[in-house]
Amino acid sequence: GEFLLSGELTFLDVTRQVPVRIRLERFASGDGRPRPIVTGRAEFLRRDFGFVYHVRPRFLDRAISQSVAVDIRLEGSTAAPSEG
Repeated sequence: GEFLLSGELTFLDVTRQVPVRIRLERFASGDGRPRPIVTGRAEFLRRDFGFVYHVRPRFLDRAISQSVAVDIRLEGSTAAPSEG
């Protein structure tokens, strides 16, 4: 299933809450130990962080997407047992 992870993102000294949809893709086991692989995607509007372009001619400003997507891929690892 999918999960919704809430976190803060800071750009240009502006901090906003940006939810990230994450999902457990699978477990990789290259070394005999299972390692989780998690993927996620966050989307936000560039104007919420002050990313505003004033381009001439005006139609070029509309050609730049208002939304920004960030794709995340994390691969976990198992730590070797520590002594002590």
